[in-house]
Amino acid sequence: MPGYFYELGDVYREVKNLTPDGQPFNEKYCMTYTTLFIEPQFYLNSLTRDFRSAVGKIIVREFENMDELLLLEEPLIMNCTGLGSYHLFNDHEMTPVKGQLVVLLPQPEVDYITLVDGKGLYTMPRTDGIILGGSWQKGDWTLTPDPEVSQRIFRAQSRFWSGLPAV
Repeated sequence: MPGYFYELGDVYREVKNLTPDGQPFNEKYCMTYTTLFIEPQFYLNSLTRDFRSAVGKIIVREFENMDELLLLEEPLIMNCTGLGSYHLFNDHEMTPVKGQLVVLLPQPEVDYITLVDGKGLYTMPRTDGIILGGSWQKGDWTLTPDPEVSQRIFRAQSRFWSGLPAV
């Protein structure tokens, strides 16, 4: 089986390879496995709450350069600047990869994730919606969603799901 799913058996338990006649997708290869899934909106709120209840403080500040950062009195600083490191630390190895998603209304009966190897498509259900992806545009610093990218994701997802039998 090609692609990055090939070695899942070394990491996950209960990996099952399905034959083409044993699965509903129009794909040559299909496997199932059980994994942990974290919903960001709950997990990040929980982490923040736990951190603050342990007397942690979150201080949001803006720094124009590293000299301003070095003026801080705190003995420990967590660098969570992400792409901000490009300018703040002159780290030109940092490269943005813009991703865009399409979000559908939540559907509680959708309780599985799909990852389509080689096509960059994925579906991830959450309580606040079903996340359809994906796209990645290396070197794109823009934050504005591109309607054409949304349409491309939706069309590709529609093609993938169109061959499934009606429930």
